[in-house]
Amino acid sequence: MTSTSEKKFKKDYDAFLKPVEKSIGEHRLLESTVSKASLYALLAPGKRIRPVLLMAMAAQAPHKHNPAAAAVAVEMVHTFSLIHDDMPCIDNATLRRGQPCTHKAYGEAAGLLAGDLLLNEAYRVLSRNYPSALAGKLTHILSETTFGLLEGEWADIEAEEKEIDEVDIDFIYLNKTAKMISAPVKMGLTIAGYSEKKILPFALAAEDVGIAFQIIDDLLDINSSAAKLGKDVDQDERKKTYLKRHGEKWCRDKARELSLSAQKTFKQLPRPQFILSLINALMEREK
Repeated sequence: MTSTSEKKFKKDYDAFLKPVEKSIGEHRLLESTVSKASLYALLAPGKRIRPVLLMAMAAQAPHKHNPAAAAVAVEMVHTFSLIHDDMPCIDNATLRRGQPCTHKAYGEAAGLLAGDLLLNEAYRVLSRNYPSALAGKLTHILSETTFGLLEGEWADIEAEEKEIDEVDIDFIYLNKTAKMISAPVKMGLTIAGYSEKKILPFALAAEDVGIAFQIIDDLLDINSSAAKLGKDVDQDERKKTYLKRHGEKWCRDKARELSLSAQKTFKQLPRPQFILSLINALMEREK
């Protein structure tokens, strides 16, 4: 991106992010240790890619609903997944978003329950902020995505004990990562009034973005540092990845191929420029 386009992208990103951060900052829970642990993880500084993506998709058509609540719900589910992914029984991580993992700060039991609380709270946010028919559609998308996320996580765990040729890496990448990129696209366009049929090609394109995102994440895991990423590196030592199966060049080429294909689809949106720039930024990121 040129300097001018970078400034425009940052300005738009901040504009989409501002109401999300405001809603997250205003969210209230009980004064319990579990609630504090939940907010500790949720309020941690992150890029908020998924909620920003939802906001950008909702902006594709005029509508009367506030998409920030749905964006917060998506971020809650994403944060829940990070809390549980970091736990000693799964990845045994120590650092997330530049601070100690939730289970390190509050203990394993509180960390586990904090993730549970955020998952439940996400659906409560949807039910309280949208008419029943729309809330039902959004809840269906998010719950279906979460089901896939959990299946992908378990497949990833099981794969640690298998030979790489026995592992369905496509399934893991699609469910554990790509569907959580596709969900905010589907939810945002649903808020904007798009039909399921009209949403489908953009949802599939978002899955391609998600797979490319995971490939870049794998490359950063071996080529970056904890200080830069804000999380532990070399976490994929036990994992079965495209990087291990195909090598670095294949991964870079594949990420580019998927990104370009997705951009071709997203160009069909009424206001495509932000998402096109976002895809470029995700592929060029260093953290």
